[in-house]
Amino acid sequence: MFPYLIKMVACSAILFGYYYCFLRNERFHQYNRFFLLGTVLLSFGLPLLKLPLLTPGSMDAVLQTWQRLSPAPATLDEVVVSGSTRTVHPQGWFAWCYAGVLVLLCIRLLIACRNVLKLKKGQTGKRIGRVRLFWSAHPQAPFSFFNWMFWNPRLSIHSPQGKQIFRHERYHIQQRHSWDLFFIELVCICCWFNPLFFIIKKELHTVHEFLADRHVTRSTDRFDYAQLLVRHSLGAAHHPLMTPFFNTDLKRRVAMLTQNRRSVFQYLRKGMALPVIAAALFLFSFTPVKKAFLAVSVALPGPEIVTKKFPGMPANTRSRKTTQKVENQALPAAKDRQPRNTVPAPDLVTAGTVPLIGLPPAGNPVVVVLPSADTLPRRQERGPEIFTQVEHDASFPGGPDAWRQFLQANLRFPEKNNAPAGTYTVIVQFIVDRDGTISDVKVTADPGYNFGMEAQRVIQLSGKWNPALQNKRVVKAYRKQPITFNVS
Repeated sequence: MFPYLIKMVACSAILFGYYYCFLRNERFHQYNRFFLLGTVLLSFGLPLLKLPLLTPGSMDAVLQTWQRLSPAPATLDEVVVSGSTRTVHPQGWFAWCYAGVLVLLCIRLLIACRNVLKLKKGQTGKRIGRVRLFWSAHPQAPFSFFNWMFWNPRLSIHSPQGKQIFRHERYHIQQRHSWDLFFIELVCICCWFNPLFFIIKKELHTVHEFLADRHVTRSTDRFDYAQLLVRHSLGAAHHPLMTPFFNTDLKRRVAMLTQNRRSVFQYLRKGMALPVIAAALFLFSFTPVKKAFLAVSVALPGPEIVTKKFPGMPANTRSRKTTQKVENQALPAAKDRQPRNTVPAPDLVTAGTVPLIGLPPAGNPVVVVLPSADTLPRRQERGPEIFTQVEHDASFPGGPDAWRQFLQANLRFPEKNNAPAGTYTVIVQFIVDRDGTISDVKVTADPGYNFGMEAQRVIQLSGKWNPALQNKRVVKAYRKQPITFNVS
């Protein structure tokens, strides 16, 4: 979970950094709106993708099986042991902290929604197209909330200023800007630990205002509209779900209205999003394949021809890839040959990859000795394969909670180890056989001071486990258990 959260924050930082440098103060507001929303979605999605990337180093493991795609055995949750043998779980503390802040932010959102609903209490509203208009003396009025528009009765809706403001708020409703704000508000609640999402929420508010301002100024003078913003925007408050006309981001709105320049290289600025997204995809979604498919076919060696040298054979006999015709009369008579070791030569002997033996004069037979069954190489018998990654990992009876309780009850802080104050992490690797028994318990990371021996001792006492499953069959598999000792 923690690696995913780190990747999510890093991905959002890369994408928003591109927006801040190349898109933030440009005039393609609709593109910026959807890019900011896409930044949030990509930050969640890209770290979840696991795309294999074949590297040259992966060819060193081509003889491994497909099931061994992970370079390390499945690792169990870390267990922390203090000097008093009480176990502390950092993930538990983070979960409680995360839940506490989440509840507070949810309460804040519910209060904001309740305050908006109270403004329309007792009113039926006036229907104007898709807009339902309500009257309210709220300091932020006029403002829009989904399909509702809250209007201050002290402002005439038929005045020139009132018409401009009405068009502004109606554009927010038509473009469903409240849905954007509600979505980003939920994201900020669920991922409150990522400050970039709060910055994106504020930037999305501003982009919505840019869009509505541009819509209004298409039929009115932009400088008069800018003066309207200056007169009414000072001292305006902010509400997380409302889209008020008088908001506080005044300077950028006026600057965007009054500037005449077109964006330089606007298509290039937009197109740069593709390589940036591709870079984020490469950084957070591709996983180097350190163990490749079984791509090498193993062939049993063929029979080897062993020759014996006899007197009279030329000393410089060598292999030649030729075809030699042997006359039948050059062979010795049948009565002069050894019945067991002599091989009659055919009329045509082809030596493709087998050395061609120069025949000595008649009377000196060449004996070709073929290997017997005892001398042929035999395929070495192997035991069952040990998997490093499986569909269903081996588990302690009762699940992770039972395993944690077992470690809490049996781990003892080593006495008289004279370890200085600090943190010492032990990693123990073991095999869960197909019958559930524990074997080959090894300490792969030992900080010393008898910590490794204590961790190994407890795991050897764990008894039988539920074996791992691969392709719906029971298999042998590795497991790893990190145990951290805190010395105060």
